[in-house]
Amino acid sequence: MSGRSLTILLSFMFILTSNSYAQEHYPKDVSQFIDKRDTCDHLRGEVAGEAEIDGQRNIYQVIELACTGTDKQLIKLKKKYQRNAVVMSALNQYEVCIELSSQCGELDVFE
Repeated sequence: MSGRSLTILLSFMFILTSNSYAQEHYPKDVSQFIDKRDTCDHLRGEVAGEAEIDGQRNIYQVIELACTGTDKQLIKLKKKYQRNAVVMSALNQYEVCIELSSQCGELDVFE
């Protein structure tokens, strides 16, 4: 594993284990989603286009690990908390259908 990949992996682990604002202010399932999705979005921003091939491959593996399931989870949480304006305000900040293998076109996307 290259130095860059190790740094990204360690950042991912730190973000997953850190206490966040979300843990104090939202229901547990929403807090867990926010933590996972924030990690996912951070890692997606790490892909710069000019990386070495092996490093790029490792980054995509870490992104897949961090992001898998977040599309369906976001839709599920939006349906569950549709009458909670505070939670919906937080959830509406996340883009729908970001996973590489997303099948959101086939899902009932709630907006």
